[in-house]
Amino acid sequence: MQQSKSKDIEEQRSHFPALANKTYFNHGAQGVLSSQALAAIVDSFNTAQSTGPFNSKMFAWLQDQLQSTKQSLASELGGQTQLYALTQNATEGCNIVLWGIDWQKDDHILLTDSEHFGVAASARQLSQRLHLELSQFCAAGGAEEILDNMVGALKPRTRLVVASHVLWNTGSILPIKQMQQLCRQRSILFLVDGAQSAGVVPIDVEELNIDAFALTGHKWLGGPEGIGALYIAPEALDWIAPTFVGWRSVQYGQNGEIGEWEGGATRFEAATAPFPLMAGLRTAIAVHQRWGSASERYHRLHQLTHRLHAGISKAPEFTLLTAEEVPAGLVSFTSKSRPQREIVRLLEERNIMVRTIPVPDCIRASVHYLNTEQEIDDLIAALS
Repeated sequence: MQQSKSKDIEEQRSHFPALANKTYFNHGAQGVLSSQALAAIVDSFNTAQSTGPFNSKMFAWLQDQLQSTKQSLASELGGQTQLYALTQNATEGCNIVLWGIDWQKDDHILLTDSEHFGVAASARQLSQRLHLELSQFCAAGGAEEILDNMVGALKPRTRLVVASHVLWNTGSILPIKQMQQLCRQRSILFLVDGAQSAGVVPIDVEELNIDAFALTGHKWLGGPEGIGALYIAPEALDWIAPTFVGWRSVQYGQNGEIGEWEGGATRFEAATAPFPLMAGLRTAIAVHQRWGSASERYHRLHQLTHRLHAGISKAPEFTLLTAEEVPAGLVSFTSKSRPQREIVRLLEERNIMVRTIPVPDCIRASVHYLNTEQEIDDLIAALS
């Protein structure tokens, strides 16, 4: 990576107060907020109170906040602005798709065996209520093996396949482009949970040709809690009907009569939106983009993750669960002699923050491009 003032990691880290007093490896659970993003949130509240909080000028300002936030997301993840719906988080985005399909009794939903509880629980509730068939396929192994597992688990009445782009427990990247192609060939909707990939892996939703991609802003993107998005491809819009409906979901006639759905993915937005959180997310994305492109950030993150993986592999006390290639920022491992929670507690006593994952029972470190080589070495030394 070229060295320049804009690429100076220490200068970039100085904008994140949470990094000043700890060694933080929990970005996959909760990212760190920059001082600029925090200021943008406060400024947005102040603007609302000084200008309105509601009048014609304020309403136009709010519409601009919605549009500019979607433009910011498109600049990071690709796709057309109007195909993004703003949500609270990735789980809400997944629920919009899950509950929006015109399900018929005995239709089939297929998940990987490594989906986050939020999605897995939603799919279970949906299948129980509507009498659907729900099953899983193994997401371990290489790309060809995963694809074979998926195809082998498909059924004549499969209507939806759900898969994480990056598995939250092991950090493996799934071959979602090929998975999408297989689903398209069979007229099956494909939903991607991007909670652990947005802000990590360079993404172009149009190039991937994804039907539906749900993400959250509060993890790797470093935005505030309570703001996320759902991208819906144009050809998938008619497959999904809005479930929660409000004044933002529909168009109106001159006399106030309710008309058609709003164009694009806006139909999945119901009512008043958290515009200060939008300002925080836009600013968070801009701060990362000023440091470097998605590919440049990923390159640094990838190098740091390799460094951690190599260090842990030399510690006889631990067994790595993450593959050697470690393509994303998550590294999972287990202790051979102590409970995983005890290891996490001992690390926190040294001001090093990691977390446990329940299935499989392991420790997970989330490596961001904002981490330093010294922090990686400190974690390895503490584990050793």
